[in-house]
Amino acid sequence: MNKNMEENETIQITEVSSDIQAEFTEAERVKKDVMSSGFAWTDREQLFYGRYVNIDDKEKEKKNVESFYSTGELATLILDSSCRIMAQMATGRFSSYRDTDISKVIAANLVYHEYILPNANIGGDFFTKSRQVNFYSKIYGTMMVFIDYMVGKLYTGPDMVLVHPRRFYPQPGKYSISDMDWCFVDVFVSKKWLEDRCKDNPGVWNKAVINEINPSSVDQSSLTSEEKNRIQDKDTIVLRNYFNRNGDWIIFEPNSKKEILNEKDYFPGIPLVEKLTIPVLDRYWGLSDMERGEMPQKAIDALCRKYFASLDKSIDPTAIIDPELMVMSSVHVDNKFWFAKEGNVDKVRILENSPQGLATFQSTYNMMKANLMSLGAASDTSIPKSVDVGFGKTPEALKMQGDREGARDSWDRYMQERFLENVANMMMAVASKRGMDKVKIPGIQEALENIKVVYPHSDLNVFENGIITRDLLSDLSIKYKIDSGSTAKRSDAAEKMMGLLNMIAKNDAIQQDIASSGKKINWGEAVKRLAIENGITDWNKIIVSADDPNAIAGVGDEGGTIVENQENEQIVNNDVY
Repeated sequence: MNKNMEENETIQITEVSSDIQAEFTEAERVKKDVMSSGFAWTDREQLFYGRYVNIDDKEKEKKNVESFYSTGELATLILDSSCRIMAQMATGRFSSYRDTDISKVIAANLVYHEYILPNANIGGDFFTKSRQVNFYSKIYGTMMVFIDYMVGKLYTGPDMVLVHPRRFYPQPGKYSISDMDWCFVDVFVSKKWLEDRCKDNPGVWNKAVINEINPSSVDQSSLTSEEKNRIQDKDTIVLRNYFNRNGDWIIFEPNSKKEILNEKDYFPGIPLVEKLTIPVLDRYWGLSDMERGEMPQKAIDALCRKYFASLDKSIDPTAIIDPELMVMSSVHVDNKFWFAKEGNVDKVRILENSPQGLATFQSTYNMMKANLMSLGAASDTSIPKSVDVGFGKTPEALKMQGDREGARDSWDRYMQERFLENVANMMMAVASKRGMDKVKIPGIQEALENIKVVYPHSDLNVFENGIITRDLLSDLSIKYKIDSGSTAKRSDAAEKMMGLLNMIAKNDAIQQDIASSGKKINWGEAVKRLAIENGITDWNKIIVSADDPNAIAGVGDEGGTIVENQENEQIVNNDVY
């Protein structure tokens, strides 16, 4: 047995401090109140999956199948919005305030884009996880990720690990991770995974505690119903992570309270990044689309249940009979009957139902759906103008609907882009903190060609061999900036317009013919439309008034550019928070 393994065997068994235990107890109490109050998280999850909960078997026997399912407009609204917001991988780059750090900035860009992003695949590829963060934040209001430092045979470096909101316990009274002194995250692993991690990192994980863990004692208090059904494997273990803003990291087993890992100054602060849907002032968890759309969706589902019940009665109406006058052997089990007792029923009589409710279903449904769509600033051409004037069909009305949807998307995209920037900053901060060894960049020549576009006067010879050395990644003072609108879905209309403009620009005969008819091409307006169609939210900073770029008069006849205060950029270093 080597020296490291001997150290691993003799790590002192320590129980996590009473202060940390008390902190978790308080955080858990507050968290349970959050999950059960208002629109409870269990109900949100089930409604997102298209069904209702808390209906026992006896109730199911009394009601029809449609009583337990949702029509799903709200879930579709959330998924469609996420697909628009995170339609493709974001682009961006690192920069630094110090001119002497150009080589480190180039190294950071190469490592992040060419090495980290292609390999940060725990739980899925980076793009898929980014989209998951977006739509789960619309369910819970806030979604978070853990930036872990992975050490493996194929990849060593930072990775983005999704954290289920049920597993995250924020410090009570704090409304953002950057304000917290500490927080907790629960994870579920197998005992074999834990034993392998112990072998790969001798002297770090406490093997004696791991050997004592009883996997069958998993605490299921914070599990979703789906997880409770899935976690029947007796090999499953729950681990509790404690993160402190000073970079300390403790992992302990909740039942025994014994520490499995205790690392001082391991991370650059709390290695978690959050994404909110709509921030609110009086709580950590943001306002979610599920909360805002709960009642409209339930109203639609109630209407549909009534409609199907009425439809069933009209197709298969109830018959009123006197059993003493009927040959009961002729009565089928599937038929619905009312038995009259001592009544004047000398023959079968069909119970008549008013068709008024069925006749008004479509208009009522459209009204309710318009209400739900309005909450998400989404357009729907199936809703007539007579139901909601906001859903007109004229070109101007459709444009206004698109502008409104675009304004809401701009907000969502802003929050998503800030999240991705913070993830990039934290990843490189973790990489710098942990001291990554030499990194081999695949396809270095193609990557350098892209770098030359941004840094045409920089000496790139040091990167020709594709090796990024540790000194280039140490003591980083950089920040990441997303290219605004780069996650947006590219519009087919924009591509067609670009093709048309290229054809006109290259063909003098077309331009002369347009001029001879007394018309001209408004190139400024065309470029503005291209910018808008391509999802560039700050196009009004690019196309400005020729007379006064800072004037409110701004762009053409519609106005546009307002000078904004420069936002404070967060610099990534070894003390991020």
